[in-house]
Amino acid sequence: MLFAFGKFADYYIETGNATVSYLRAGYEAEGNAAEVNASRLLRNAKVQEYIKERNEQLDVEFIADISETKRFWTEIMRDAGADMKID
Repeated sequence: MLFAFGKFADYYIETGNATVSYLRAGYEAEGNAAEVNASRLLRNAKVQEYIKERNEQLDVEFIADISETKRFWTEIMRDAGADMKID
């Protein structure tokens, strides 16, 4: 479920920049309001929980665990046709 702040949080995960994420999510602001409101959103407990859970989900989807890494290197080492020279 994507909450009202979901776009902001997803952009924040992508960029690490709260102000840019606030504006890209479609919020409008003048002066330093984007910075202030983005900071306020980051302190929101629901936003923090969403970011934490989404980061955990992304870690599982995109980062190889130790079993995958071992399997990968084992396949490389056992491939008789692999070019193993080091330049």
